[in-house]
Amino acid sequence: DDITEIQASVKRALQSCCQQLRVHLTKKHAEKDLRERRSRLVKYVPDVSRSLFGLLNQMKVRREKEDDGSDDEGGVSPTNKRLRVDGRSAADVLRKLDSKEITELTIKKNLMAAIEAQGAKEDEEAVSPSKRRKGISAEPQPIFLVHLPSLESSSNDIQHPLFTFRPIRPIPNGMPLF
Repeated sequence: DDITEIQASVKRALQSCCQQLRVHLTKKHAEKDLRERRSRLVKYVPDVSRSLFGLLNQMKVRREKEDDGSDDEGGVSPTNKRLRVDGRSAADVLRKLDSKEITELTIKKNLMAAIEAQGAKEDEEAVSPSKRRKGISAEPQPIFLVHLPSLESSSNDIQHPLFTFRPIRPIPNGMPLF
């Protein structure tokens, strides 16, 4: 009798330990993936910022050549088959580029800030996976019951000894209620 109880107890203890180990390893792998993702993103920030700044400078050169009316395409790719952006937003970006509001350093800082913000968001989500699993949101949502004065007709009411339910839209005939 005692042997079967001991076996069952040991089996439950081992299963519990395995479950805890699985949860622990899953969390560690998720944390490692987040760190690796962040490091991969950070690794490419200088190249991306340099490329974006180069593209903006090419836009500036192209705009200056278009404004001058020169037909010399030396080094500037043709624009006739390209998707054009809104002229105001492009002019705004070029103005910021001329006034040195946009530099390679500012692009780099903004990219790093975006990576940090994404990392903070992912860290916050990683802290509360149990709440998401159970369907509980991080912030409680208020529930409002609003009186609808336009529903004065009681022809569609569903009567019960404890309450009366008045639907917003009439229930079609022949549709089962429950």
